[in-house]
Amino acid sequence: MKKIFALALILMLAFSCCMAEEVNAYYFDPAFVEGVDGNFAAIGDLGLMMYVPSNFVALEPSESDVARGVIVALAADDGSLAVSIALAGVADANGNLITDLNGLAEFYALNGVTAMEIAYFNDVPALFYTLETPVTYNNLAFVTEEGYFITFSFLPNGTEEMANLANSLLFSVMPVVEE
Repeated sequence: MKKIFALALILMLAFSCCMAEEVNAYYFDPAFVEGVDGNFAAIGDLGLMMYVPSNFVALEPSESDVARGVIVALAADDGSLAVSIALAGVADANGNLITDLNGLAEFYALNGVTAMEIAYFNDVPALFYTLETPVTYNNLAFVTEEGYFITFSFLPNGTEEMANLANSLLFSVMPVVEE
């Protein structure tokens, strides 16, 4: 009986070692934006770029957006999809700066966000999360070397087609490729 128990224990330990938490990786596929006229554009000097449809226009971020760290605001010229990019620090309940994706995920979990995942997006670790407000929008946060977060927020207005485009643009965020 002891041999069976020992064997079972060894198998359980071996199995648990193999079951270490796996991190998903997601990659941009040009098919995601097939038929969407546009180009990749670098986002300032942040080292990231994303696909920007040609019908997008730059917007002036509002004062409240700027106070939240928004540095870029874009929208489809018909208002069907908006994208904001923010660079900001995030502090926990004690005022301590959160400097990693796990800490950011814990912070959001404590604040009611349930749909989130830490994963690699085009080989860069990021936190994907969905915020449910009167509207639903997806976000992708990257951490800088200085411990700040670059957050891309995608807000489709209405149609499933725009929600799909928002997700395609989200997957297009990647490190700048030097040509």
